[in-house]
Amino acid sequence: KGAFKSLLFKITQHEKDEVLLTAIKEYFNCGYCYLRKNDNLMDFKVTKFSDINQINIPFFIKNPILGLKSLDFNDWCLASDIVTNREHKSEKGILRLLEIQKGMNRGRSR
Repeated sequence: KGAFKSLLFKITQHEKDEVLLTAIKEYFNCGYCYLRKNDNLMDFKVTKFSDINQINIPFFIKNPILGLKSLDFNDWCLASDIVTNREHKSEKGILRLLEIQKGMNRGRSR
């Protein structure tokens, strides 16, 4: 219980790239941008599951990510499938999500 919160899509850039992140937000027509003042960073974030499934994932399937991040995207899609199929409601599903999460991003290089 409480192990799974939600999927999210996030792009982080230096605050000087606010125009870029705002353009991405407008292109996807979802999510929000916010400034992390203490770090001079800005985030574009999508947390609404239906937007992730209906907008973000189809975009990146049509326009594939190159390099190591493509492996993270594949894992992210797998996690989305687990949630879509409501498998995250079981202990087995939660454990699968946690295992996927451990191997993503910086965890992949360990």
